[in-house]
Amino acid sequence: MKGAPTPGRAGLSALVVDDDPAVPAIVEIYAAASGFASVESAATAAAALEALRVRPFDLVLLDLGLPDRPEKGLLREFLSSADPAPVAVVTADDRIETAVGCMREGAFDFVEKPLSPARLISLFSHAAEKARFGRIIGEGAGVRSAAFAGIVAESALMLDLFRAAERIAPSGLPVLISGESGTGKELVAKALHDLSGRDGEFVTVNTAGLDGTLFSDVLFGHVKGAYTGAEGTREGLVRRAERGTLFLDEIGDIGSEVQVKLLRFLQDGEFYQLGSDRKEYADCRLVLATNADLYDGVRKKTFRADLYYRLSSHPLVIPPLRERREDIGPLAAHFAAKAANRLGRDRIETDEAFVAVLANYGFPGNVRELAAIVEGAAAASANGRISASFARAYIARHARETAPAAAACADYPDLPDGRFPTLEEIEERHIAEALRRTGGNQSAAAALLGVAQSTISRKLRRG
Repeated sequence: MKGAPTPGRAGLSALVVDDDPAVPAIVEIYAAASGFASVESAATAAAALEALRVRPFDLVLLDLGLPDRPEKGLLREFLSSADPAPVAVVTADDRIETAVGCMREGAFDFVEKPLSPARLISLFSHAAEKARFGRIIGEGAGVRSAAFAGIVAESALMLDLFRAAERIAPSGLPVLISGESGTGKELVAKALHDLSGRDGEFVTVNTAGLDGTLFSDVLFGHVKGAYTGAEGTREGLVRRAERGTLFLDEIGDIGSEVQVKLLRFLQDGEFYQLGSDRKEYADCRLVLATNADLYDGVRKKTFRADLYYRLSSHPLVIPPLRERREDIGPLAAHFAAKAANRLGRDRIETDEAFVAVLANYGFPGNVRELAAIVEGAAAASANGRISASFARAYIARHARETAPAAAACADYPDLPDGRFPTLEEIEERHIAEALRRTGGNQSAAAALLGVAQSTISRKLRRG
């Protein structure tokens, strides 16, 4: 491994992992222009991992085609070893699927060979900004900020999310918040704004259904005469959010024309008002949210890959409520207190039985659904205490409402007499099917089922 210090302004460092000696030499030139004071290189994964154990870096550029490691699992190994430094992938494979796959695994960026000067400058500038703001926040960012006081959560998953949001909030870079409907994406977006230090407004826009013209008018405004009825000039929401945050919800539903305009604004902060050919600029931080799988959109060519990459630099994923059940109790108590206030009662309490019933529910509507359940139960309560029977009735009613969809699965193993099978009967049929597929070989059937061969033998003797 060799070190190659280069003049820089911020003392930032990069590690280039590539067995081609020409790559580090090219990288050094453009790293210095973005404030990187040193660039080290390693020709093997082993040497690079040793370097990461010795000292931290502000950016790692990783070639997936190293001589001493298979490509599979390599990125994941470096992401773990380099944490919290970002890892950018450098590869000769220019397939979109490869790039998207790396971004989904957690890569900071994706650079194709032969290396483009413009692409390298963009990469290092982005990494430098991320590193500098990370240093400003410092090691103490693990303490939960008051900005999240409005989000009731005690689970480790949500506390990790808060810490991640605290780290990226001051950067000014776009943030993509993803999660199922009802998980609280706008609340997290508002907390990001409060933590950002920006003194402008927090402005929200639901982009679902906005076509290219309407999107431009809402966000960028229009000049007089831009269209019939445009009797004067109107500034768009990017001006209202100047020096603040613009929150774009339902970003996964926008069309291709809107995606082009959004990408241009994300890259350069530039836009045109409708009816004007004068280029304008706005300084607002973009936070975007979606409940859709944008990667699936890239694969189906309904969402631009370059926009996806641009939005993937700062991803925040809000876990669904069913994955953080320890938050159900505190949230239920919070919503019960709000319900008491609305109903004009002194207090309304939840009990362990009510929470225990809800803990076994899947919450397809997430926190929003929990709020509705608690409010309904509070309104129905007679003694200031929410009844567990209300939760049971709600869950039973929901199960009946969704039962027709479940019954539509023609391959579900009903018994010949139409009865719903017991767990023991399903287990017997499952074992019988595994034995059929393996020609009666108990060892092979056990491997197929993920159990020990002795388990199969014991259950067959029991039958």
